[in-house]
Amino acid sequence: MKLFYLKNYKAIHHTITIMMYAVMFSLLGLGPNLLKEFPLQILLLVVSYFTTKFTLRKSGLDEEVIKELEKYNKQKKSEI
Repeated sequence: MKLFYLKNYKAIHHTITIMMYAVMFSLLGLGPNLLKEFPLQILLLVVSYFTTKFTLRKSGLDEEVIKELEKYNKQKKSEI
């Protein structure tokens, strides 16, 4: 499970951020319009993309995932 997360952490975080913004738009009363209007859909994707990219960089998760994957690869090589 940990390896799945390490390989797919960006996709997981992007999906969670899109869902959070969709819920926020729904609570603001823009939910029905979000399904119909293409500019709102593009706005949702752009805002969530940059939010996720910023938060992953600021939290230091990118560097930690790289370290963990390198550790996993070294361990895998030593087993062979």
